[in-house]
Amino acid sequence: MSLRDSGLENVLAKCRKLVGHFKHSPANAAELRAQQEELGQPQEPLVQDVSTRWNSTLSMITRLLRNKDVVKATLELHQQRGTPAMLTNAELEKIEKLETLLEPCRYVTELLGGEQYISCSVVLPALCHLFRLMTGSDDDPGYVLRFKAAFTSDLSKRKQSTNLQWLKVATALDPRFKDLKCLPRSEREEVWKLIKEESAQQPEPRRKPEPGPPKKKMHFLLAAASDSDDEEDPASDTSVDRYRGEPSISIDDCPLEWWSGHARAYPTLAPLAQKYLATPATTGATAVQAEQVAMAEKTLRAAMAVRTLRAATAVRTLRAAMAEKTLLVGWVAFRTGAQRSPDTGLQSLSNSVWWCLGG
Repeated sequence: MSLRDSGLENVLAKCRKLVGHFKHSPANAAELRAQQEELGQPQEPLVQDVSTRWNSTLSMITRLLRNKDVVKATLELHQQRGTPAMLTNAELEKIEKLETLLEPCRYVTELLGGEQYISCSVVLPALCHLFRLMTGSDDDPGYVLRFKAAFTSDLSKRKQSTNLQWLKVATALDPRFKDLKCLPRSEREEVWKLIKEESAQQPEPRRKPEPGPPKKKMHFLLAAASDSDDEEDPASDTSVDRYRGEPSISIDDCPLEWWSGHARAYPTLAPLAQKYLATPATTGATAVQAEQVAMAEKTLRAAMAVRTLRAATAVRTLRAAMAEKTLLVGWVAFRTGAQRSPDTGLQSLSNSVWWCLGG
């Protein structure tokens, strides 16, 4: 989703201009650090966002809000033409609300991009959480309502483009979320039906035959047989229904560990759980890395620009020194030659120049 559609683009553009004022000038950055030290705040640079990454926008406004007094004091030191204006109180309030709105998005992005834990079954509960947070209320200002409307519209499109059937089955096979509260009631039974169908196609694991009782002792069982021998077990006794009846585990527990401990009780469901739960939720980890790379590139370019500027300044200083040294050598040669010359006019000119130079 582009934040242009949120009604907050103007204040974000102003934030970027403020950050750029300090990022693109080593002198301004040095003054910012000096003000941070004077006001007793940690010395930290401002962060420029990447327009396609919400988390970088959150980082930018969070750092700017944390240093708003420092930025204001630094800008007041030089009221020059071209110096950007500080955010007004109304604009600061806007980015504070935007920070509150984007923080859950950062959490969900990092959660779904994790590589050290199960993430596929978390997608639908996480999306349900975001949809609930982005529901507008009567207390929301207009720009917040516009942001929430744009956000939910974009999120709905992205949700429909995912493999919803796979995500639903993965959620059901996670003992933390098997109540499927993230789905409408009308969709829940359909998910369990899919699991039953796929479970029925799983081959039964081969077990070692257990030794039976002596054949002679089996005859009394035939005599005690009732007329209900032909009755089948009720359908609710299937492994899927038994799994549904299990208590949900804590959100902090590992679903794979749970299935490892219950693999013998659910021999056809355990392979399914391993298949679905082992799937990564998204390429979010790559997206986070791409964001970090983009931020690193910006930092590197800024550092290279500073080095280039310093190198250019050093070259100019060296050239000026060399030119001054050449002029001085030439003047010394002229003065020496004039003093040795019998021409009194040349000697007089040399003395006049020497006097003007303070010699």
